Amino acid sequence: HPLPWLGLEPKLDGDIHEGADPNAASQNGLTPLHYVSMSRAPPIFVRKLLEAKAHPNVCTLQQCTPLHVAAINDREDVVKELLSAGALVTVLPPHPEHSSHNKKIVQIIHNLASKGHELCSKIKYFVEVQIAVREKPHKEVFRTFDSHMLREDPQTHLTMIEILFNDLIEWMIHEEPKSRPKVEQCLSHPFFWACER
Repeated sequence: HPLPWLGLEPKLDGDIHEGADPNAASQNGLTPLHYVSMSRAPPIFVRKLLEAKAHPNVCTLQQCTPLHVAAINDREDVVKELLSAGALVTVLPPHPEHSSHNKKIVQIIHNLASKGHELCSKIKYFVEVQIAVREKPHKEVFRTFDSHMLREDPQTHLTMIEILFNDLIEWMIHEEPKSRPKVEQCLSHPFFWACER
């Protein structure tokens, strides 16, 4: 049976002990980790849910993970717990309202990096490039991240140049067949430009 709204720690322990599913979604598609991420519940709730095998990367219908929800709600403590359990740091899909949410994700990753969080120190560039590719001209993205092209994302093990190459492929695939880019257009994509030094 799904977990009801989380009240007190002993209640949570009892629910988990009685076989409550820590991954069961409510009618609005949120799991207990999503609820904890948006509430003022202490981080112990996150730890207990993760110990009970709650999935840190589960998405809502709006493609929000518990980490997204925690960042949007300024729950740096919850973000830390989720990261320690292997939560992937991604940005939300392109949508006007997601722009401010993605900035909060970047802000929390930078805050944690500035406090010495090793993983956040390594992934901050990758989160930034995911947003930059959507918001800035490709040439500017390549200039900005030129010195980081061979960095490897510790979560996905892709280098930044591979991530940008994947962006190129997505750009080519998602165009309507009639307006799909020709070879010349693909070769004009910033991926193929030599960055000016």
